[in-house]
Amino acid sequence: MKNSKFWIWFIPLLLILCALIYLMILNINKKEDNKPTNNESDAIKIKNEYESKNDNIDSIKVKLSENNSYVYLNDTELNNLFNNNDGIVFIGDSNDNNARSFIMVLEEAISSTSIPKVYYIDIHDNNISKIKGKVGTNDLYPGTVITFEDGNVLESYFEVLDHDKLLKSYNNIIKSFIEACDENC
Repeated sequence: MKNSKFWIWFIPLLLILCALIYLMILNINKKEDNKPTNNESDAIKIKNEYESKNDNIDSIKVKLSENNSYVYLNDTELNNLFNNNDGIVFIGDSNDNNARSFIMVLEEAISSTSIPKVYYIDIHDNNISKIKGKVGTNDLYPGTVITFEDGNVLESYFEVLDHDKLLKSYNNIIKSFIEACDENC
């Protein structure tokens, strides 16, 4: 008789324990699905990189949209740009106040166009020497904008101006770029 009471209590407890373990496993899987991934878009990574420096005393405050136009310029895209492709490249440095200011103004200028992306490369990136060679200068600064048409440098631009003058200059550069690359932009 004692043995029968043991099994009457043991089997339901075992089933409940198994159900709890199963629910815990499901819950752990759900939590892992909700964790932020390292697959953030380039736009968000660049936004976060610049905005993370907003608390520095001497830094210009940067505010970028999560849907900004910036994508990192990787080796493949760089080779494509150099081999008969069109594109706009922004040379950045999240610690440089010119670049911090210019990145927002360029995004403002790009947002009113049909240009889907602006390539972003940090001034400290190893590929910057390739760009210097293509542009034909060793003097590239954070905040420089370079346009490429058919693999050739259309324009390289860096000038410290106030917001309105810089926006006007960027709009002119973008207009020239769009006219030069036709529907291939």
